[in-house]
Amino acid sequence: MSLVRKSILVLASILSAVVFMTPVQANAAAKKMVLRLAHEMPENHPYHAGALKFAEILSKKTNDEIAVQVYPNGTMGKQTQLVESLVMGTVDLALTNTVVMERYVPEMAVLVMPYVIRGWDHLYKVVDGEIGAELNKKLEAKGIVLLAQHETGTTNIHSKMSIRKPADIKGVKTRVFYGPSYAEVGKALGCIITTMSFSEVYSALQLGTIDAQFMSGSNVLLSKFYEVGKYYNVNELGFFLEPLSMSKMVFDRMSPAHQKAIKEAAWESAVWQRPYARAEQAKDLETLEKERGLIVYRPNEEEKAEWAKVIEPVYQKFPEWLPLINRIREVK
Repeated sequence: MSLVRKSILVLASILSAVVFMTPVQANAAAKKMVLRLAHEMPENHPYHAGALKFAEILSKKTNDEIAVQVYPNGTMGKQTQLVESLVMGTVDLALTNTVVMERYVPEMAVLVMPYVIRGWDHLYKVVDGEIGAELNKKLEAKGIVLLAQHETGTTNIHSKMSIRKPADIKGVKTRVFYGPSYAEVGKALGCIITTMSFSEVYSALQLGTIDAQFMSGSNVLLSKFYEVGKYYNVNELGFFLEPLSMSKMVFDRMSPAHQKAIKEAAWESAVWQRPYARAEQAKDLETLEKERGLIVYRPNEEEKAEWAKVIEPVYQKFPEWLPLINRIREVK
């Protein structure tokens, strides 16, 4: 064989390997497929624990044919970027906030709109049932396979000043979630709203760019937001999930057996992660109050109803969502 022909064959082999390994990587030494799962939270967050559990279960189900490498801390992009990467097939799997899915399927925002959901049991009946299946199908049409819903926690108001009732947040510089739905929530409350990535929040609070945010207790603790904001109102604006999603482009390249294993592993990891995250939320809030000096206010049902009344007109801003909101509220 001529030297030229040998060189061509070697080059072709290298190029073929590169194509095959991006983004789904093949580990030749271990003879396994490697999937990359990215999220924006630190390693001590319930997101990360759920991601590791998914990796563990999937490895067992496939007899080590598929490994999952988890990339925390936004190392592969912010949440909005991760969802874009799922659609383009440049990231295999991601854990992202439900709100960022609004860009692709606007109705996803309904799941986290304030006071539409009554509690965790109600929420899981919705997302694990017929309504959830309908929303997931719409996401799949956009290039995203929602495998299972992990839990984030209740979203409340964390701030640098005491905020106990809706009037207290009027005129306050507040970081809201990406997307038109929560922008309208902020406007209804009279906030001066801004959006920014999670990694920018600490410095924004420290510098006074913002004075309040909608945030879960675990995030306040694990990202040390209590250092730059001492007040927390547990008014339960929303019950937030963290969809574990996969790029449809990547999923469709899998064998039927591997697709089945991935879906089963995702569901089993969610069953494990949900009570784990709930317990961590409770412990984290206790730690914040007793050990980190956070001043926690727990409004009664009448006070929560006052927040709900102020926010209720927001639903009329999205009349196309009203039938879905009504369906969700009818779920028992």
